[in-house]
Amino acid sequence: MESTKQVVLGVIAGVVVVAHFTMMNYIKRKFANLEKAIKDRLLELVAGDDEALRDAL
Repeated sequence: MESTKQVVLGVIAGVVVVAHFTMMNYIKRKFANLEKAIKDRLLELVAGDDEALRDAL
């Protein structure tokens, strides 16, 4: 009975750890995509206006 509880708790803990890292990677990818979209949009806005500003982005 006690070992069954330990196995169940171990499985639950494993699922939580895997879910955590999966969600963290998902969020990291979403932020990277957002950063790229913002940078691309800024490049469109300053295209041709200021060479130094465009190079800084």
